[in-house]
Amino acid sequence: MDIESRKNLYTEHFYIKSFETDPFKHFKLSSFLSVAQEIAGVSATRMGFGYDDLIKDNNVWVLSRVKVKYLRPPRWREWVKMETWHKREEGLMALRDYELLTEEGESIAVSTSSWLIMNMESRRLKRTSEILGEKGMHYMDRDAIADSCGKLFAPDNLQHIYTKRVRISDIDYNYHANNARYADWIIDAFGMDFLKEHPLDEIQINYNSECTFDNLVEIYKAPVTDNSFYVEGRSDGHNIFQSLISFK
Repeated sequence: MDIESRKNLYTEHFYIKSFETDPFKHFKLSSFLSVAQEIAGVSATRMGFGYDDLIKDNNVWVLSRVKVKYLRPPRWREWVKMETWHKREEGLMALRDYELLTEEGESIAVSTSSWLIMNMESRRLKRTSEILGEKGMHYMDRDAIADSCGKLFAPDNLQHIYTKRVRISDIDYNYHANNARYADWIIDAFGMDFLKEHPLDEIQINYNSECTFDNLVEIYKAPVTDNSFYVEGRSDGHNIFQSLISFK
């Protein structure tokens, strides 16, 4: 690994805590996304394009799409490490990958994500190359998941499952619902017995619109195969998020 690749790769070591797990003692998807979001920020800051660098010009990173695959369920009390790296730019998006491993090196989960840069005043998207410049060229030629996240399309047989009102506990410092909370809303569309028998295999979430305090979000679901489902959230006629989730 060359010097620039070593600068790009960021690793955080931790153990899976009880409050990060579901009723089955597995590392919750929302917990995975929370850790991933945090270490992405640390990694970007180390490379010179983190929150403090961008906010000077009123720009922020916005997570657009993410895909996570659990090779096996990460478990309560396991000591693990999560690695992340800036992969490349693709159109307006910057791609960032993650890998969750045991301290012994067993790969437990892999993920790829697509990020956009948005100006907080105009709400317009900026080209990553315009903001990152040469800093964005210091990417790592490594894939956790080779294909970037594509568009998702709703099937015709959607059924309304429940309605969620966005509360203060859902909101982050950007004053919109945090991306990890969407994962909880998706998981809540399934029953306890089903989740007990079918651990998470893979999920892709596309974040399409902002969701803010006191919004009502209607959650819809449709089966795709026996163990895979399409889940989306709508608010005031707008599509907030789309997801495709499969279980083992």
